[in-house]
Amino acid sequence: MPLQPEIVKAYVAEAVIRLAFSPHSDTEKRKWLNLLHRGMPSFWGVENYPAPPRQEGGALRGTLEHGQLQLLVEYQVEANADISARIMFCRENDRDILWHHHGDSGFFRFPERIALQRIDRERPALHAAQREDVEAVVDGLVCHPAAHQHLESPVNRHEIRIGGGIGNAFLFLFHLRFQLCPFPEQRAEERVRLIGLFFDAIQQKHEIAANSLLGGVG
Repeated sequence: MPLQPEIVKAYVAEAVIRLAFSPHSDTEKRKWLNLLHRGMPSFWGVENYPAPPRQEGGALRGTLEHGQLQLLVEYQVEANADISARIMFCRENDRDILWHHHGDSGFFRFPERIALQRIDRERPALHAAQREDVEAVVDGLVCHPAAHQHLESPVNRHEIRIGGGIGNAFLFLFHLRFQLCPFPEQRAEERVRLIGLFFDAIQQKHEIAANSLLGGVG
């Protein structure tokens, strides 16, 4: 009996998060965030590298500044499922918080991994996955989250979609990287690149190195 398309997409989404957005050790997490910072000047069209993330206690903290949009992102990552991120609008020396995103693993969330394992269909689902399944997942996780907020004022950029339901810290920061890119052509190229990158990783059963994920767009 063929698997339902939504079951296949669910396994694909779980696999993408596991393969690309789940660094294990503190060293891997710091490397992932460092590469995120280093790729911002070319991808966002900003002049300077953001300062590297810093370790404070058990958390990694960083700041990403977007001069063209007059936005500043301050984030704190404590674990893969624990993040606090503030998006602020900057007027000279004044800052107004536009959006505060908080992912807290201490509260209930749908146990995707457990539920999918109970179905016991991961291997056939990923084997059956087509490129269009990966395309739908890339849109849902990064390019056009189903549940999202728009920036309307004072930053009038309706095409920016901030995903409100993203619980994975690294996926949330990556989707901000995509959403806050001010160049539509570059976002379109990045979407195509991600679909190919994730599809190949699922087909070949390998993890996605952080430099491949974050360094693929010059």
